Amino acid sequence: MKHKIEDKFNQIILKTFKNLVRLFLFQPKKIFFFCKTFLYQKKAAKKREIAAAKGEAAPAIMIFSITNRCNLKCAGCYNQHQHRNPEDKLSLNRISSLFQEAWHQGISITMLAGGEPFIRMDILKIAAEFPKMIFPVFTNGTLIKNHLAFLQNHPQILPIMSLEGDRVKTDTRRGKGLYDKTIETAIQLKKKKMFFGFSITLTRQNADEILTKDFIEPTLKLGAKAVFFVEYVPQNIDEEGFCLTDSQKQKLIKLQSDFEEKYPALFISLPGDEEYFGGCLAAGRGFIHVSAGGDVEPCPFAPYSTANINHYSLKEALATTFIKKIRDSHHLLTEAKGGCALWENKEWVEKQRIQCLDEKLEDVV
Repeated sequence: MKHKIEDKFNQIILKTFKNLVRLFLFQPKKIFFFCKTFLYQKKAAKKREIAAAKGEAAPAIMIFSITNRCNLKCAGCYNQHQHRNPEDKLSLNRISSLFQEAWHQGISITMLAGGEPFIRMDILKIAAEFPKMIFPVFTNGTLIKNHLAFLQNHPQILPIMSLEGDRVKTDTRRGKGLYDKTIETAIQLKKKKMFFGFSITLTRQNADEILTKDFIEPTLKLGAKAVFFVEYVPQNIDEEGFCLTDSQKQKLIKLQSDFEEKYPALFISLPGDEEYFGGCLAAGRGFIHVSAGGDVEPCPFAPYSTANINHYSLKEALATTFIKKIRDSHHLLTEAKGGCALWENKEWVEKQRIQCLDEKLEDVV
């Protein structure tokens, strides 16, 4: 069963890049890039198959929150709610070696998040040195206009800009004028025929509006080739009323497929259909998260760790008892009402972390 699940995940990754080749069929430069990328993705999938056969963790995706700093103060920001240390504690040399280790492990996609990633152009320039990997950058979009030439020269770095829906909803959460700034940036990217996408946080309040052709079609006309639907994950019990209802979740699963058949774009939902994969994909089963401070965590919504990348290699961190416990318990972590099974079971996750830390302490003593 384990390898079948990994095969499913690999198939989805490869299908996604096949679709990208189709999307840019009449743009010679883009088609060449995505054809090469598809071959790199196949090589990475083979590495993951070999690792899985050895019983090792073989995630396809690493989510790397490269900074906790941001030029905005959006309402409900998950990063700010966690009270992360504003200092970024990884050296540029360690980050470069982390990308090298990730590629060696078979990780072919590294999602760069924040804070605001474009504050750390030094890290984005390191990513530019790894043309075989794909780096979607989740950004508020306000700093992109200063780096258009850089993005044109490094097509593996894909800006994914945040929207909350229409102008009112976006400005209410992100600040007055942010919707218009994002649209202006999209227009600039479209003029230069650059790949970009939008990331939209789905809540119970906006999902019915966003999951319609009336919203999707105008959004795609701006030039976006990818739309990420991110299910809202609450910060506390009081915010559970923002989570998608069961019927909205089912609608999302159905419309994601329908939209891909109808429109020339990719549609990706996060955390995705956990039931389809037999449980949570975190902790290296499908993806792993590294914080700006270097902590290796099951996922961005589960800020629990027993290993820091300053003291462990990525391979060693994926093999730690805590990460392995979460990974091996995926069948207990199925579809959750809060959008994230780890958040819904956070007391259990924290208990596993404490037990693993106690065991490490006993070994030292």
